[in-house]
Amino acid sequence: MHRSAVTSSPALPAFALRGELGVPVGVMILGVRVTAYAVVNMVEHRRREAAGIGAVIHPGLLDRLMDLPVGVSVTDPVVWAETADQPAGVVERGEDGSSVTRRLESPLAITDVVVNAAAGQELRAVQDASLFAGFTRRWVAAARARGARHADYRPDSPDLPRVVAAMYQPAAIGCPELPVKQAQQRWAAYVDCKADLDLLDGDALLHTDFNPLNVLLGSDRVWLVDWAWPTRGAAFIDVFALASARLYKEIAGSDPQPFKQRLAAAAHQWACHRLGTSSSLSPD
Repeated sequence: MHRSAVTSSPALPAFALRGELGVPVGVMILGVRVTAYAVVNMVEHRRREAAGIGAVIHPGLLDRLMDLPVGVSVTDPVVWAETADQPAGVVERGEDGSSVTRRLESPLAITDVVVNAAAGQELRAVQDASLFAGFTRRWVAAARARGARHADYRPDSPDLPRVVAAMYQPAAIGCPELPVKQAQQRWAAYVDCKADLDLLDGDALLHTDFNPLNVLLGSDRVWLVDWAWPTRGAAFIDVFALASARLYKEIAGSDPQPFKQRLAAAAHQWACHRLGTSSSLSPD
């Protein structure tokens, strides 16, 4: 690789500098028009500025760096040889001819991405938004929801059939080939028999956080928002009942908001019903 793989003019992406931190900025990323929220790593920005290091512009070098942990020495003679002509401050090369330590950190983290959904294009917006699952804290497909309200989960609520119908829609489109968690990973700690994890396997796109604040109802449509826990797995599984009870008990225990306590109680009651046990079932 040549020295031109890294620029000498430290510069953050233009959209990160057009406003204050935390202010949403419209920008095109991965071919999708989004509203992005970014956090600047000012320590890294100043370090690069002092060292005269700018952006990594060579895709090969960027791929190599992304595979390396920051600040940890690893043995990789190929990377050691390929980074021989890179500026000091990119990587630290050991005298043994094989050990390298990555020094560059990302100067900018895109924490949240919102994709606006045009009428009738909601599922496409979910697919576009999920492109960002691998490197953002949260990705959301949002539509203009004039007069929308949160779902009512009370037993006799007329909202329940609409909510159930909405739950099936993401599963119907399938999960994109992206690094989202598998259901077996997400619920591994909450099942008794590891063999039950096979029941969670599937290719459906799962929301996994159907608390009423994440379900908006309009006059003729339903929106699922806050896709913080996107998951690939089976669209419907009985073993989920007990796993869900344990999961929501843990969530309510760490953050005892009233609606989370109600979710934990409802999940516990559902597990008892599905497993044919009494209400004294302990989801421990």
